[in-house]
Amino acid sequence: MPLTGNKGEWSEIYVFLKLLADTKLFTGDKELNKLEEHFYPIIKILRSESDGNFEYQINNDIVFVFGGKEEIRIPVSQFQVIAERLFKYIKNSNGTLAFPDIEAFINSIHCYSLKAKSQDKA
Repeated sequence: MPLTGNKGEWSEIYVFLKLLADTKLFTGDKELNKLEEHFYPIIKILRSESDGNFEYQINNDIVFVFGGKEEIRIPVSQFQVIAERLFKYIKNSNGTLAFPDIEAFINSIHCYSLKAKSQDKA
């Protein structure tokens, strides 16, 4: 059964992929304009899934995924491609959405749900 969700649910996965793609979180000014010279480097992202907890660690241009049976290494550039594709899909879609190519990629990095549990969003 394909993974489906609305724009908001797919946006949660988009942010996850985008943070790993950019490797940093930029600050903004009072008018929400990105300040290129001010940012927080992304060192790792922790994610809980139905089959365990996973750690996505950035080292140079590689994302290392820990927590499964074996370590996974994926170039940051692949996250950039997938994040851009998902952004276009979200922007140009309405209603309940399924993106099989995105689902295949996120499943390969141990992401099986689109949104965090409501108690985890804080």
